[in-house]
Amino acid sequence: APFEIDSLADLIMFRDSVNAGETKYNAEGVYVVLTADIDLASVENWEPIGNWDYSFDANFDGKTFKIKNKLLRS
Repeated sequence: APFEIDSLADLIMFRDSVNAGETKYNAEGVYVVLTADIDLASVENWEPIGNWDYSFDANFDGKTFKIKNKLLRS
């Protein structure tokens, strides 16, 4: 079954897991789906999913949902 992201809290937990090198949500054959729009307007300095040490290597399907109002670290 895919890992479903339907809230900002889910997205942050997912991102932190990937960026820490954990493989629960980031490995060949893993399938991640958005099940709702996620608004990042309340998050300062959003860190991307994946980093220099750990890239995102699973499957991510946004369906028709969006992650919006993303502010990247400068």
